[in-house]
Amino acid sequence: MRSLLIYLFLISVVAVNLNTDRRNWVRTVRRKYVCSIFSSPNLPEDECWPSSPTSFLEDEPIEPVSSSHRAPPEILDNAFDALSTMQQNFFHSELGTWPSSIDWTAAVLQTHLSGMTASLSQVFSTLDLAENSTKTNMLDLYFSQTVASYFGQDHLAIRGQAYDDMLWVVLGWLEGLQLIKTRNASFYNHPSVGSSGTPQLNKALGSQIWHGNYWTKPFAHRARVFWGLASTSWDTKLCGGGMNWNPHELVYKNAVTNELWISASIQMYLHFPGDDITTPWQTTGTSGLYPSKDPRYLQAAVEGYKWLMSSNMTNSHGLFVDGFHISGRNGSSKCDQRNEMVFTYNQGVILTGQRGLWEATGSPSYLHEGHALIQNVILASGWNFKTGAPRDQVKNLPPGLLPPWRGLGRGGILEEMCDSSATCSQNGHTFKGIFFHHMSHFCRPLDTRDLDVRSTERSLGYDESRFNTISDTHAHACRSYIPWLKHNAQAALQTRDKSGIFGTWWSAGLLNLTNNVPNHGGVLMTSSMVDYRNHPVERVNEWGNGNMPKMAIPGVSEDHKDYAVISPQDNKEDEDHVLDTPPGQQVMGNYGNQDGKKTDTPFKADGGHFTRGDPNDRGRGRTVETHNGGIAVLRAWWDISRI
Repeated sequence: MRSLLIYLFLISVVAVNLNTDRRNWVRTVRRKYVCSIFSSPNLPEDECWPSSPTSFLEDEPIEPVSSSHRAPPEILDNAFDALSTMQQNFFHSELGTWPSSIDWTAAVLQTHLSGMTASLSQVFSTLDLAENSTKTNMLDLYFSQTVASYFGQDHLAIRGQAYDDMLWVVLGWLEGLQLIKTRNASFYNHPSVGSSGTPQLNKALGSQIWHGNYWTKPFAHRARVFWGLASTSWDTKLCGGGMNWNPHELVYKNAVTNELWISASIQMYLHFPGDDITTPWQTTGTSGLYPSKDPRYLQAAVEGYKWLMSSNMTNSHGLFVDGFHISGRNGSSKCDQRNEMVFTYNQGVILTGQRGLWEATGSPSYLHEGHALIQNVILASGWNFKTGAPRDQVKNLPPGLLPPWRGLGRGGILEEMCDSSATCSQNGHTFKGIFFHHMSHFCRPLDTRDLDVRSTERSLGYDESRFNTISDTHAHACRSYIPWLKHNAQAALQTRDKSGIFGTWWSAGLLNLTNNVPNHGGVLMTSSMVDYRNHPVERVNEWGNGNMPKMAIPGVSEDHKDYAVISPQDNKEDEDHVLDTPPGQQVMGNYGNQDGKKTDTPFKADGGHFTRGDPNDRGRGRTVETHNGGIAVLRAWWDISRI
């Protein structure tokens, strides 16, 4: 029965037609999936492509990635120093949290703290840096702070918040469980050398497991509880499926909530060890035992992925836009009002889901689509894959000139639309770190030990030859991202202040901007792009009936100024979904000026639109969230360089 369920799930997977042009599959989702590497007599080969992909890249670099692109040892030093700075400057042990954060960003900080500690643990198991007790002491310090954050988390308040807030909690404690697993693998156990007069103590010392295992049950319990709370958001009556964002607002089925649902569900299937804690909130009618490998988690992930990938939630760049409202015209329940706003984190969260779905189903289509998304992001930052360099000039630009906006960045550097204008909220400050955290997870080397090879009678194991081909193809693609990661990490490092705290606008580091900084940066928005994550929103049309105050979600100041410009051409079909040009400004590339003509002139603000000094001191300045983004990009460069 279980194999049959897996088969039913697999035939619904959206995948790639390998016979089509590569450039098309990077932009377009195909119907037919690539056959699973899991052997099953129930899976007819004519339902899928039997050949494994030989490349996950749209464009091969002209020059192969060299050792000069890989992260040198000092980057590990920088990443550790950044982690230490974050915990010393922002974490309060007596409170068990980062007081300047809000509930959901604190959950993200805990996730990244666990992830970075796991990376350090893996390094310590391979590098002879110090005595084992010294290394263990350092790792245990950060794990103890993870435990403290368990008690500092305001889990009662989060129960009444938006569904995406609940799912950040799920991912956070599943990351904590994976940290425990990583530490177990590298735990150093001394042989018994005690006195013959203490046999029981000798036995205990020789057989003990790492003390962090004690926290497996509470971490698992909280993840399970919040997954259950969030699960009530899924419905098929509206939009044919999908997760609603917020129970307190009009229906909005957005990318991040659905991506979180997919990633959290598949991680629950793969890593949730079970839960027998029934207090203080036991669900009526349950036995009190929640097993591991519950197929409902896998089913939720596969169904969620199928809905998301068929929901028309990507733009012409192949990037996820923010989400859909329902107009309700003629009584319709379809999602038909798309918010074209693009955020970096909407491109990242799904990567963990795609990696997990590969491990659970053995279908490389999930990896294929994950790599396509990463490449779309890199291209939209203004990076040229073939040359391994920015597509636009970034060196020796005259004062006041910036490289043009390319969809999700400029000059090969990932950006939020609000970065250059310093109008990001606490939410926007968190987004880039989320992308790089999930990219790190996605690009981990493939390992047969991670595969969910079924032990039922109908399971025949997996195809080792095909696995090896896919593993090599995956590693090759991830290695091709290293020059871009280096470019971003080095730019981020240049934004640190005297205290070592990272800023949010990394392009300022790349361009060494200290004077004559444009306030706007050439990023303009159309009326179909609503940046509710960074600015208050009028409750009109799809956002409300206008009878209530502006919507300002947590992390957004109600008096926050919005510097975005509404284009007079916002009804025009624009392939790039981003730029039109106001008077006095021009943008290079495909984005055109006011008269619609193409221009190769970089963005330039007029004399009244400059600020002087450190551009990352503007707006909210440097925060724990901006600093966490720096840690995440350094970790991504380091981890992926080790492939």
